[in-house]
Order: sequence, then C-alpha cells, then structure tokens
Amino acid sequence: MKIIGVKMHNRDGTKNDFIEFRLSEVNYIDLWRETGSSTKVPSYHTSTGSFLAINTIKDISAAYNKFGFEPYDGSTIVNINNIKQASSYKTGSKIIFVDGTYVLVRKSI
Repeated sequence: MKIIGVKMHNRDGTKNDFIEFRLSEVNYIDLWRETGSSTKVPSYHTSTGSFLAINTIKDISAAYNKFGFEPYDGSTIVNINNIKQASSYKTGSKIIFVDGTYVLVRKSI
C-alpha cells in the first residue's frame, strides 16, 4: 500500500515536499505535534526520512493535484475526474458526481 506524506522537516514549499512511500518502508509510526497546542498527527519514519500524514486542505490540494483533485473552496477538494455535472446553486455551485452523490461548494461555476 502506498501512502502520500509530507516532509516532517526541511520543507521548501514545492511539490517536492510530498513523498509517496510504501507502508512496508515504514520502520515505525508515532504521533507528532508541531507546537504544544497543535493537534497530534501520525508521523511515519523510514530509512529515507520522516513524513507526516497530510492533514490540511492546502497540503491535500498540493499532494493530490496530480490525481485530479482541485480545491473548490476553503474546505472542499473535488476529484474533477468524477464530476458528472456542475451548476450554480445559491451562493456557489452544486457538484454532482457520477455515482449520484453531490457536494455544495462556495465556488461559482
């Protein structure tokens, strides 16, 4: 199984901050928090470095963009490959997916 993680240290703000690695490469997993008041997140330690579970919309958007995911507002990332229809809806848009489910987003289409 592959995991996408973000570098724990020495991030440069580019797509190189995101690393795909196999679960079999992980030596151990523990919980890490950047500050005393931040939420603990899983950290994966491998022989090539330590990586954090992706837990922010900004990081999810950057890491999954190459798989077709795009931010549609500040709290929703949409897999554009699964969109069946998009239409205006109140103060944003209604995105309907091929499986019939939908999400309301603040982005106007």
